[in-house]
Amino acid sequence: MATHITGLVVAGLVIWRAPLQVDSAVADAAPTNPAMAPDAAPATAAMATVAPHAATGGEGTLGARGRVIGTRTALGLALMGLVLAGALPAFQIGYAPPAVYRAGEAQSSVPALDPHAVPLVGSPDAPYVVNLFFDYQCPHCQKVHDMLGETIRQYDGNLAFVLSPAPLNSQCNPYVSPEVEQFKDSCELARISLAVWVAKRDAFGDFDRWLFSPQPGQLWRPRTLEAAKAKAVELVGQAKFDAALGDPWIDTYMQTSMRMYGDTIVSGNAVPKLVFGARWVIAEPEDADGLVAILQRVLGVPKP
Repeated sequence: MATHITGLVVAGLVIWRAPLQVDSAVADAAPTNPAMAPDAAPATAAMATVAPHAATGGEGTLGARGRVIGTRTALGLALMGLVLAGALPAFQIGYAPPAVYRAGEAQSSVPALDPHAVPLVGSPDAPYVVNLFFDYQCPHCQKVHDMLGETIRQYDGNLAFVLSPAPLNSQCNPYVSPEVEQFKDSCELARISLAVWVAKRDAFGDFDRWLFSPQPGQLWRPRTLEAAKAKAVELVGQAKFDAALGDPWIDTYMQTSMRMYGDTIVSGNAVPKLVFGARWVIAEPEDADGLVAILQRVLGVPKP
């Protein structure tokens, strides 16, 4: 709306200031025919003296100054522009765009992880288990993460998501391009999260949701390493957290996750990525319904 209104204001100012040059001096100028009567000469001289001031209006241009369009017409066009500008967001609110995704299929099925031995959202006994590759500093991952609970509810608990960290940072993920500033803390945030799971599995869900939850009164932003460590210690205790952070299982699981991520890579770095069997999809659904549609139509997850 701000962009549209600014454009309308600028357009209005241009229209208001644009002069329509009418060279009235030609019609008012005295004849220059040598055959004219001698008594016309004084009038011509007088006109030559007055004309520059009368014609230029003090702005150095000849002709009467006018407007390209009238005031009422300009106001009407501005009002029409505002109506159309307001109609655009109203249409966007009322119309849910289709989910955007890129999909593909690996040469073989991605090895299934034991849902009882890895972090997940949902029941480890669910008949359908989808691997979700994500980054704790990725806004698209945060959006999809927020849909998982409702998606599982629509499946009546028969669906679960294994949480497989795939940080978009080459320090720990060899399948992505060189380090990007936006994801500089992604590897460490994943390790902290997995340390919470190792130290106290019951606390992992709260910590995982906290990482992807916006702070009160603000839009979502990735948590800092200092805040993440403090929250982890709050949930599991300092001693348990320190011991868990040194557990070799964390690096083993991260390597397994990133190897699976690499097996389904085509081009570029992209998460969130969902994998079911040999099929994978990088999805950007608008809501849980869109995510369910992608799971069923693209990944082939059976309907509940």
